[in-house]
Amino acid sequence: IQSDACPFPPPEEIVTTILEEDPAWQAECVMLLRARNHLRDWLTAGEDRGHGSEQAPHPDPGRDAEGDEDAPPPTPSASEVFSPALIEHFEAATPTAQRRIADVRALVRHALRHWPSGRPLRILQLGIASGGLTRALVPLLEEARARHVRPHLVVADTSESRVSRLSALYIRSPGIDVVHVDATLETLEAFAPFDLVVSAGGLHGLDNVPALLGNLAGHLAEGAIAAVSENVPSAFHDVIFAGTRGWFDTGLVDGVARGRLRDRDHWSALLEDAGLVREAPDTDLILARFRPGDLPRPATDEIEQHAPASGEPDTAPMPRPPPV
Repeated sequence: IQSDACPFPPPEEIVTTILEEDPAWQAECVMLLRARNHLRDWLTAGEDRGHGSEQAPHPDPGRDAEGDEDAPPPTPSASEVFSPALIEHFEAATPTAQRRIADVRALVRHALRHWPSGRPLRILQLGIASGGLTRALVPLLEEARARHVRPHLVVADTSESRVSRLSALYIRSPGIDVVHVDATLETLEAFAPFDLVVSAGGLHGLDNVPALLGNLAGHLAEGAIAAVSENVPSAFHDVIFAGTRGWFDTGLVDGVARGRLRDRDHWSALLEDAGLVREAPDTDLILARFRPGDLPRPATDEIEQHAPASGEPDTAPMPRPPPV
């Protein structure tokens, strides 16, 4: 909300200048203006109700919050403030999102090209994030099958609505499953162990993500690799999503609420709890290899069930990730 004394041009003028310079940032610009209008209306509504409570200092305790005029205004979800189409564009088609997706896609492409023919390659995508990464991986899976590689992609998310929308798109696609999970990850037992774990802007949208990642180790194959790309915390994201439900519900730092985004060191520490140790600390893309340590090895029958084709080595090492 702009003050009369603000030395900067009005937001509309700033947005117009940005779009004239580079139209690729249209999603960010539109969301900024909508967030400005939403915060102004939402905070004003709260002030109006606060004034009303002074006129009625003894509300009926039997009235529920839904019918209580003095109750604070409900916090809307992001999809209620921004259209689903706008959120999808923001999460999957902006320059920043496309760079995240491209980084992870490059790792998957490299792995598929070097994976032994006829041997299953199980890929776990954590977080749907509007489906941009899934769409980028589908052509790679089809190319790999033409070379007799056997990839299987499992896309997992804690949101039933996101899972429902994406599963409807790929219900007839071979080698792709979209599943709903909770922090226990029990749903993944039918598909594990995974050789690759990937995510592009999807981790921060998962519920109870520390516990979820902590339970990941039991679903990974020996030598598995993780490739994760996430936005770092920024004032822009906190302003955009400040008035949406759940953005500031993830914890306090020195008594100050912080949004859902975390820096790379934080995500690396959570992955390490699952035995995924970061190998390239100086890159934006988090690359980590599974080092189970004292974790129990799979039973003999499980090893036989996933044994490679005759003539192949028992343990084909994962190729080193490409430079990013």
